[in-house]
Amino acid sequence: MGALSTIGAALGGAVEVAKVVFGDKSKRDEYRHLEQASLNEAYGKEFSYQASNRNWFDAFMDGLNRLPRPVITFGVLWLFVIAVRDPAYFADVMRAMQLVPEMLWWLVLTIIAFFFGGRMIDKVRLPKVQSLIVQQPGRQGGARSTAAEPENNHVGHTTKLTGNKSIDDWRSKALGQTE
Repeated sequence: MGALSTIGAALGGAVEVAKVVFGDKSKRDEYRHLEQASLNEAYGKEFSYQASNRNWFDAFMDGLNRLPRPVITFGVLWLFVIAVRDPAYFADVMRAMQLVPEMLWWLVLTIIAFFFGGRMIDKVRLPKVQSLIVQQPGRQGGARSTAAEPENNHVGHTTKLTGNKSIDDWRSKALGQTE
């Protein structure tokens, strides 16, 4: 029995070392869940407010704001359909597009980039930013701070030194650590 308890203690120590090195997955998952719950609550409040104070003009503007991406996407797909169904008409359309000045194309492409790029930025989370959010769960203020987070969030978190004194000081203050 003595050998089993020694092995158990060694494995328990290895688990603790792994938690320190890699972080506690259950805590990360808990913080991600709380973050998502907070975002869902904020979205719910936004849409419940809209539903209660909505008139025909609000509904019309919401519909109009949702049109550009589908219209652009289906327009591009429609060009492929036209190319197959009526190549002569497609050639006429392409010749007409060649008459558009280059600066106008730059303007159109900029607008399209903002429509699709803005959506991509909203939908895609950068892993580096997400890991910073998980590493600093107890920071005060900010859009993703929730009141439902567990207490004593700073225990076990250490500041990773970057070599930049300003950033290191800021991280220490954000984590509530003193030098």
